[in-house]
Amino acid sequence: MPERKATFKKEERLSSVTAIGTLFGSGLSHFCFPFKIFYKPNNLEYCRVVISVPKRQHKRAVERNLLKRRIRESYRLNKEMLSGMAGMDIAVVYLASGICEFPEIDKSLKNALARLKENCTKDSGTPVHNTD
Repeated sequence: MPERKATFKKEERLSSVTAIGTLFGSGLSHFCFPFKIFYKPNNLEYCRVVISVPKRQHKRAVERNLLKRRIRESYRLNKEMLSGMAGMDIAVVYLASGICEFPEIDKSLKNALARLKENCTKDSGTPVHNTD
């Protein structure tokens, strides 16, 4: 079987203002430093993600964009961890006041995604698709 390319397509990005509002308003969340992850099931077969770096912590746009690029790349490389799950809308909010290097962001996001998958399979009632 050929190896799949790790991509981050337009359809995997959450951009609807109403969907983002309901995600932050009524979605579940957990904290895994330096991220706070909000998640809510959607009726799709894939996950959609929005990445946020608050202006309150990082005043300069250059810093916010650097952090968003690093988080996006880490998600792109590790999104296979969420395979087999039902579709989810996910918001990744970066809360640290400093700028983390990519290896630290990558490690933290892996932990956050593993915890998200664990939470969704065990207690939130979100069905998990088996790919047997």
